[in-house]
Amino acid sequence: MFFFYFRDSGAMISVYTKEFGLQDVKPLPVIWQKYPTLYSEKNTIMFDDVSRNFLLNPLNGLKIRPFKRAHFTRTTDRELYNLTEYLMFIAQHDDFSKLDHRRWEQMIERQEFILRRK
Repeated sequence: MFFFYFRDSGAMISVYTKEFGLQDVKPLPVIWQKYPTLYSEKNTIMFDDVSRNFLLNPLNGLKIRPFKRAHFTRTTDRELYNLTEYLMFIAQHDDFSKLDHRRWEQMIERQEFILRRK
């Protein structure tokens, strides 16, 4: 079963890092704390085309390609279709935070999980 929880930029918080300075990020721990019996780092993944939005939850972020020039690419863009296939595939895994989401397309192609290196 999938549940989509949409949080827009209004739900972002500001954090300071040495590398990026002050940044607005999307805090998944807010959802995990609000619904602890339903969601955790083991069963949550976030898609975004800006990787710094994952600063507070880097193990649960998947960077996607931005949807640009929609009026030209809407008939050929397959990103969301492929992400759906990826979600169906990883639903079998017991801990999303252990997967190397940077290699999501390879996982679909090979139909095997690729774990994150420690």
